[in-house]
Formats: sequence, structure tokens, C-alpha cells
Amino acid sequence: MSTSPADHKTVGSHEAFRRLLPKLLAQQEERPELALAALANPILALEELGYRFAPEIRPHMERLARFGEERTAEIEQIEKRLTKTLGPKVDLGDQRALAAAVVARLPADVLAAQEPVLSETPQQPPAATAVQSAPQLRQKPSKTPASGNSGPDRLRDLLAEVPQRRFDEFQAARDPVAALKGRDPLLDDVIRLREIEGSRARLAEPDVFRGLLSGKIQTPITRVRFMPSKGGKREEG
Repeated sequence: MSTSPADHKTVGSHEAFRRLLPKLLAQQEERPELALAALANPILALEELGYRFAPEIRPHMERLARFGEERTAEIEQIEKRLTKTLGPKVDLGDQRALAAAVVARLPADVLAAQEPVLSETPQQPPAATAVQSAPQLRQKPSKTPASGNSGPDRLRDLLAEVPQRRFDEFQAARDPVAALKGRDPLLDDVIRLREIEGSRARLAEPDVFRGLLSGKIQTPITRVRFMPSKGGKREEG
């Protein structure tokens, strides 16, 4: 059961966040349903225990919870390079705006060369949902790419949709844009961001988290056994 607002403690730093992780580990026996829901969103799981995250650091904490320190640092370095190249007005969190800005910056020879490569890339059917009729853990794309586009338009549409996976899927979706790796440093940075993004599921939205916590949403994972280690490994059953 959630605690009252008066009991909330604010997490204001990365170090404070790390110190709280053992509290999640302790739930594996007392509240196994919370330990399972923590796989989908450890931030909301800690809030369930009465903690709150300072608004100014919450996005960074969510990224750390999802990717870990090493990949979070890599993401932030890539984002700095992209901002330097594309300008500060480009919102890196808006995939369609980022895609348009990247395509506009790519040299003509790169745009010309990408067409046959992408044309030879087979389309991958969407992965089967683990639980039919349940709320989706994968966020819906902002816009469905238009079929039949070619040249810069097709590349822009592909870049606007980032491969994603559910928290209970064990294989990242294949990225068709990865076939263009090595063609241009700017494109390489974007492809690497997409690789990292597709390597971990997005944190579950609150309604999905609540569904997992209550058991209304079922997954193939039925029990979690956390194995504390320096690498933060966990075992799922």
C-alpha cells in the first residue's frame, strides 16, 4: 500500500537513488508483486515505498534506472554532439523533429547511397504481444510512417520511429536504419542512440505499473529473484 504524502522522502541525487535500491531488493519476499512491477519501472516502485524524486533530476534518474551509468553517460555524450551539430533549437526528445534535422544535414551522396541499402532491408513484422487485451508496455509511435516513400522521405520516416521492446521481451527489435552504419558520423550517432534505446524497454507508464502491481496485467515472468552484485544482475523466473 502506498504511503501518505506526509511520509514521502525526496530523492535529490544519484547517490541517494543508489542507496535506496536495497529497499527494492528487500521486497522480493515480502511483496513479490512489487518486485515484479519494479522490473517495469523501479522509479514508481520506490514511490510506492514512499519516496519521491526531485523534478529536476527525475528524467536523469529514469534514464539511469533504464540504462545504467555507463550507457547513460554515452547517451549524454552523443546528445551533446548532436546538439552541437544540429543546434540547440532541435528537440532531441522529439523523434520526428530529430529525424527531419538529421536528414536535412546529411550530404547528398549519403542520401543517394541509402536508397538501395534500405530497399534491400526486409521489413520485420511486429513482435507478438505477451498479453493480449492488456495495456501495452511499449509506447505507441507518434505517427505511422507512410508506405512507399523513397529517398530522404523514407529515411526520415524510419528515423522517426525508434525500435522498442517490452520489459518481458528478451530480444531487441531489429533496426532497419542500422544497415547505414558507417556512412556518416552524424547518422552513426543517431544509429547508436537507437541501438541503446532498443536495448532496454521503456519504463512502464503508471497505469501499466498499477496493473502489474495488482495482477490485472499478467506477464510470462512470475517471480523475480534479485542477485545483488556490482553489476546489478537480476534473475527472472
